[in-house]
Amino acid sequence: MNFILVISICSVIAGGCFESGQSVKEYDTWNECMQDALKKTQIIMKEIPVNEINELKLATKYFCYEKEKTKV
Repeated sequence: MNFILVISICSVIAGGCFESGQSVKEYDTWNECMQDALKKTQIIMKEIPVNEINELKLATKYFCYEKEKTKV
C-alpha cells in the first residue's frame, strides 16, 4: 500500500477547515507519511502571519490516506 498526505488548515473560531493541499508524493509507509506531515505543517504555519493565526485560532489537521498500488 501507498499513502497520500492531505493537510487542512482549520479555524477554531469559524469551526471550519479548508484543504491546503494533497501531496503529490506517495509514501511507502505510514511512518514516512506522518513524519513528512509534521515537517510540512510547520512550514505552512510559518508562512501564515502570526496575527492571523492568533485571531482565527488556526491549527493544522492532517491524515495519511491509504491508496492501493496499481498493477502495471
